[in-house]
Amino acid sequence: MPRTKRKNKSSKLSIQKRWCTETKTENNMEISEHNSNVAQHSSANSIFKNERVSMQEKSVLEQENVADTYDGPSYIIVDKNALCDIFKYTFCGSCNQSTLKLEFGHKYGFSHQLKLVCKTCSEQKMEGFTSSRLEKKSNTSTPFDLNIRAVQAFLAISGGHASVEKFCMFLNMPLMLTLKEIQKAANLDLGEEAVKIAATRDYRRKKERNRQNNLAFRIARRKVKLANLRKEKYSKKKEGITYSPGFF
Repeated sequence: MPRTKRKNKSSKLSIQKRWCTETKTENNMEISEHNSNVAQHSSANSIFKNERVSMQEKSVLEQENVADTYDGPSYIIVDKNALCDIFKYTFCGSCNQSTLKLEFGHKYGFSHQLKLVCKTCSEQKMEGFTSSRLEKKSNTSTPFDLNIRAVQAFLAISGGHASVEKFCMFLNMPLMLTLKEIQKAANLDLGEEAVKIAATRDYRRKKERNRQNNLAFRIARRKVKLANLRKEKYSKKKEGITYSPGFF
């Protein structure tokens, strides 16, 4: 087999060298272009993020300013004990004694009646509600602003009466039990039969609550429990079950 000439071999090497450098140059150009695109994209993202954060901060500040300048009713969740502790060391203007007590009266949905009473001179200093009533437009009783806002909030988040029950249960709050309260807060017109059913249910609940709070009823219920416990112990004793000394 004849040997290749040195001239041809050198020419091939020069051609390969030339094209390799061009390929490397093209690759380097592509890499640098890609890096520049990535840098531009990252800088654009950072600028967009900074603008979005600044817009969010601006909106939060605007909301805070609106909340500060808003003259309408606004609400906070307060512990009853913390509210009562405010008047623990407050002196009465009449007897100059620190015996002021905040009492909670009737409940109308989420709105409670508040009474500030001095235990020494038995003078009532203040009476009001935790929420204001709306303007009266008819002969019917007007609902409280807090009840309307609460019902509208749960309706907006697609939460029914079960959601209201869970919310009140976790916060240990009294619930808007009566249908009349919810109807008044939601500004709904119910039929006559629904109103009668609600009135009957409310009357039965009130009667049962008064019966359970009665002292004679509680004493009788305790006696029944003790009698049942005594019967259970003696029945076990007849079956031959042994107990420790002093059990009977």
